[in-house]
Amino acid sequence: MKAVLYIGHGSRNSSSNEEFHAFIQEVKPHINAAIQEVGFLENASPSISEAVAACVEKGASELFVMPVLLLAGIHGKEDIPKEIAKMKERYPHMLFRYGRELGADPLAAKILAERVQEKNFSEHNSKKALLLVGHGSRIKESERQLSELSNLLKAELNSQHVFPCFLKESSPGYQEELHNVVESGYETIYTIPHLLFTGIFTKRIKELAEGASADVIHCEPLGFHPRLAELLVKRTKGEFGN
Repeated sequence: MKAVLYIGHGSRNSSSNEEFHAFIQEVKPHINAAIQEVGFLENASPSISEAVAACVEKGASELFVMPVLLLAGIHGKEDIPKEIAKMKERYPHMLFRYGRELGADPLAAKILAERVQEKNFSEHNSKKALLLVGHGSRIKESERQLSELSNLLKAELNSQHVFPCFLKESSPGYQEELHNVVESGYETIYTIPHLLFTGIFTKRIKELAEGASADVIHCEPLGFHPRLAELLVKRTKGEFGN
């Protein structure tokens, strides 16, 4: 019997984990699998091992593991695969398959464009810049993905003034890019967090923008938008094969 396991990062904030569960509930009816479970990499229950055990107890013989992550990173490329490797040893009879992060997709660009439009963005002149801010990772593929996503966002907004940047580890850095666009003469700057949650990272984006000699407008993060559920369904169906 086929099963799907959706893996989230996990948070010490229980409301964030509940939000993740609610989001997956929107996805489940669209996936043709009798067994669908949620697991977390850290900070929350059930753990990946607990979620795999639940699938086995329900009769799963084939498990598709879907990382619900926005861009390529250490969690998706190393941490989750290490956990899956342990589960393969524990359940040698089980066939495991592993999906890929959501990445750059037109549906994600549409959500980001909506977040900007919520702040009454209009492209009347070239004095407005948009900073698409990702978390950042040692995995260089994340830089390529965010760059591709920024190009999709340009098309959605009909603007050539979208600049990808990161809070940590990847290049260019957010603070550096903020300085660059101010120095280039942009008078209004929109920050668009390519993140699932508000919290420490969205707070950091605002803190680093304090004192900038431009009008900085902070958009809501990508978040668990209905179109993101549509994207997760699309990605899961495409790789799960239903």
